[in-house]
Amino acid sequence: MIHYLRQIWDRFRDFIVTGFLLLFSLFIITKSESPSVNSFKTFVFGTFSFATSFVSNVILMTDLRSENEELRRKTAELMLEVNSLREYGIENESYKQMLQLKDTSTLSLVTSKIIAKSFSPAQGTITLDKGSNDGIMVGMPVINGNGLIGIVHSVSSAFSIVRTLRNVHLKLIIRNERSRSEGILKWTGEYLTVTNLPKTADVKHGDRIVTSDISSVINKPLFVGRVAKIINPESGYFNDLIISPGVDFNSIKSVFVVKTTQFPLNTLPQTNERGEQ
Repeated sequence: MIHYLRQIWDRFRDFIVTGFLLLFSLFIITKSESPSVNSFKTFVFGTFSFATSFVSNVILMTDLRSENEELRRKTAELMLEVNSLREYGIENESYKQMLQLKDTSTLSLVTSKIIAKSFSPAQGTITLDKGSNDGIMVGMPVINGNGLIGIVHSVSSAFSIVRTLRNVHLKLIIRNERSRSEGILKWTGEYLTVTNLPKTADVKHGDRIVTSDISSVINKPLFVGRVAKIINPESGYFNDLIISPGVDFNSIKSVFVVKTTQFPLNTLPQTNERGEQ
């Protein structure tokens, strides 16, 4: 034991002596009441307090920065979670509308997801994850809960390409649901329009537009959109209409393919005598 203590003394002798002298000096200073010693004590303790306060503030600021960083990270994570939940809510609402449509429809509907979109100014198409193996045929209408999206244009065993209403090559006979007047619907590259409608046709802003049952492409009354604007109502012999589509083409993700068609498989619709395609 004595040998062990001697080793500690030999190794730390200078530190022990310095510490002892420092403590003894502080003891003497605290007991002395002389003015010079009191001034020195005030200076020492003031400096010590300032140093302690500075170190505490540094530690506090470091802790606050760490906490702020953690809060910012949590906020970002919550934002991502909220956005995901909102997306799930939107998709759930879309699926609910589709289920309601499926429940009330007497037609056979094939549920499909959109796996690709191509919307140039003139030719809007979408690609579906269903094809001939699922009974999909060229000419079948494609819809969702908000209305008509387009017509199946080509089919492979597992995929289908759909010409949407925003495609200059797709023309359909449509009908004003209220007045029963009819016309040809087409995409101009900018607007969905009905052109050369006689002035005698009864058309009002907001009228619902559906596909006509005399159409050789779609012989079912499927909702297309509403009359958004009547062009040249005061001049000429004909009116042009701008139609606001019921479907938001930028947000669609899932669709129904209606299993009804006027065309045999792998036969593309050609322009008929009514101007439809």
